[in-house]
Amino acid sequence: MVRPLEKNTAFDGLQDSTLMRDLLHGSPHRYLNPLFSFMIFVDHGDVSEQALDSELVNNCDEDLPGMILLLNQAVVFYARKGEPSLSFEKYPSLVHSDEHAWHVSPLAGDSETGSLEGNHLGVLYYALVAHLNQSLLKPPDLRSYFASMLVGQRSTTREIQKPQQGVAPQPAALSETNFPGSPPPST
Repeated sequence: MVRPLEKNTAFDGLQDSTLMRDLLHGSPHRYLNPLFSFMIFVDHGDVSEQALDSELVNNCDEDLPGMILLLNQAVVFYARKGEPSLSFEKYPSLVHSDEHAWHVSPLAGDSETGSLEGNHLGVLYYALVAHLNQSLLKPPDLRSYFASMLVGQRSTTREIQKPQQGVAPQPAALSETNFPGSPPPST
């Protein structure tokens, strides 16, 4: 389904073209409706640190999810470099890559802080809630979506005729030749 990005007219500050909607929304992003993508792996399996690093370094940020959860191991996320606390970025493709980097963070998991898996899911829940709070949600245009599904053509569409009023329909003898699409009788 086609989903155009909704530009945040308040991103560069108050200007003549700034919409009140965007000003009141207060989104810190260039677009008001970016997609937040994530991947969840229940078990990290045999993935090594080198393999994970290679995937993150060798792929474009546009092709990578904003967050990867290895439930029994760590959270992989994109964050701003050089800050004392990590500034989590949910949309790697929308920021300058020279200011950000991928980080792998194993979270604590014990009886007092909760399970390791639960803590990792909690980070994802926080990211999803933050995404929804900072996004402009509008109903999608379903016409183009359904138009692509309805591929019927006049030449392939069959019309069912209703009997005329006051005229009793003629009963047809049941045979294999009365069904649409059946082969003609052999002679």
